[in-house]
Amino acid sequence: QGRPIILGQIENELGSDQQQELEELQKYANWCGDLVQELQPDVVWTMCNGLSASNTINTCNGYGAVSCSKDWIEHHGQSSRIQKEHPALWTEDEGGFQIWGSNASHPSDYFWGQSSQKMALDALHWFARGGSHLNYYMWYGGYNRGSMA
Repeated sequence: QGRPIILGQIENELGSDQQQELEELQKYANWCGDLVQELQPDVVWTMCNGLSASNTINTCNGYGAVSCSKDWIEHHGQSSRIQKEHPALWTEDEGGFQIWGSNASHPSDYFWGQSSQKMALDALHWFARGGSHLNYYMWYGGYNRGSMA
């Protein structure tokens, strides 16, 4: 039946290289933040790896010690509030995955091929630098990515 929900994610990887687009996207991020105030369940809400609303926690996704545990934590996330006002949450430790039915000896370009030892070391670096939460992305289960489902 599952357990209590403690975190929710309202948006993922919201951003742009264009300043005008960033301003519009920030308005959308703020709207998302307003929306979660009205939603149930009443939990902590996150926005992953990009722009975030002031009432959500900006979280990291990526793979490797540099992408999340070093650069992201040291710059206090994209919101500049991580480890100041908010905990450091790594919601997608992306080790990659094998596409269903593909040959493991000839992986697709979507497989990053992180070994379990490398992922464990990255997790240790994350917590050593002050990280407080980590989800392994695609540890087990499904992923609907077009024809890969």
